[in-house]
Amino acid sequence: MIQFLSAYISPDHSIQLEMENLKGRLSKSTQNLQDEIISAYKHQNDEWLLRLGLCDPDIKLSPSLDYFREISQTFTKKLLKISDLEQLRETIQISLSNTEKAILLDTVPMMPGAEYVNDEFIDQICIRIQQFFIDSIAHYNGSVESFIQTFRSDIHLIGQHLFSSC
Repeated sequence: MIQFLSAYISPDHSIQLEMENLKGRLSKSTQNLQDEIISAYKHQNDEWLLRLGLCDPDIKLSPSLDYFREISQTFTKKLLKISDLEQLRETIQISLSNTEKAILLDTVPMMPGAEYVNDEFIDQICIRIQQFFIDSIAHYNGSVESFIQTFRSDIHLIGQHLFSSC
């Protein structure tokens, strides 16, 4: 038996993470990422959402957790495309377009609480990621790039471009 991390949305629209017992095997990268996500989640902050947004998209996750990775990565891609991110740091303001939200709404997987996913729910997740980034970078003494690299070391911000050595 393996423990696969899944997500569900409760009636109050909060996101809950839980371990499911399944047959099979998990890759080391999946196990490590799940451990990082659950550890951040247990600290009751939204680091886990930023971590999902910056993680390797090729690491296999449960369909429900992968959906939250899609939302988070849509946000973090926009974040990392900000040309003057280093100067803006804790003053960034990002919102997803209606098209981006429509794409995310079209891909909601079957999961408990899927009926609660709407534009506002997606906006709230992005606000949570943004606020975590703002709060964290405001207290971080290094560069934005070095902060991002605490989550994923192969991401490099060079001028206006994001480079990943994947």
